[in-house]
Amino acid sequence: MNKILEVQHIEKSYRENKAVNDLSFHVNEGEILGLLGPNGAGKSTTISILSTILKNDAGKINIFNLPLESHINEIKGQLGIVPQEIAIYEDISAYRNVAFFASLYGLKKNQL
Repeated sequence: MNKILEVQHIEKSYRENKAVNDLSFHVNEGEILGLLGPNGAGKSTTISILSTILKNDAGKINIFNLPLESHINEIKGQLGIVPQEIAIYEDISAYRNVAFFASLYGLKKNQL
């Protein structure tokens, strides 16, 4: 099967708090993945990394067989995100929220 998402050993810390620690998984075409866990388990951080809102500290991510780091704009155009609640990310500034959602539609700095 064709892997549409491959996450290898990603990590993300906020100061001394490790939010995501050595997470690896993959999703094949046609599969559905759900992230389950208690508050603070790293679910939202993982989604924020996969959707390019946050940068991981370590590890590799391939989406649609493209490395996320070097193909961010191409990948963002292929992603769909449905937040559980209000469609803003409270951990980033209002400007970065607007810039992120505008970038999904290809808006550049001058248009933004």
